[in-house]
Amino acid sequence: MIGVVPAAGQGTRLRPLTDDTPKGLVDIAGQPLLAHVFETLLDSGVDELVVVVGYRAGDIVAHFGESYAGCPLTYVHQRERLGLGHAIAQARPHVDGPFVVLNGDNVVRGTLDAPITAVARRKPIGFSRGMKPTTENLSTLVATAGYSTDQGTIFL
Repeated sequence: MIGVVPAAGQGTRLRPLTDDTPKGLVDIAGQPLLAHVFETLLDSGVDELVVVVGYRAGDIVAHFGESYAGCPLTYVHQRERLGLGHAIAQARPHVDGPFVVLNGDNVVRGTLDAPITAVARRKPIGFSRGMKPTTENLSTLVATAGYSTDQGTIFL
């Protein structure tokens, strides 16, 4: 399964910590915030990570490189910050099956196994193949924990 990690924000509420460092690289309990997110996703069965970067993207890419703990990393640049739905839509070309979204600034205790299983049991919703995802309709899709039939499963 693919893990999509939106991590493009500036982290303005964490200033001055984020003046020269992207939020995802701020040290939390001895490791970067994104490392905690990646570990949760790997422990939850993810075998590929797509990281949506923006602010100080080069710092994140330089820090983590091409893989994390043997799991391949793909970086997608969100050039305009237009919300969570837009960030997830940037990952679309790299998602061809089931995927789980975990925000790059959320530290979760344990795995996502229970929510993933619960969502998988629900009746999915989806886009028709011709429907262009917009920030509004993709945000609604994510919020309702449905899935896009032509893009794979979205779990939150």
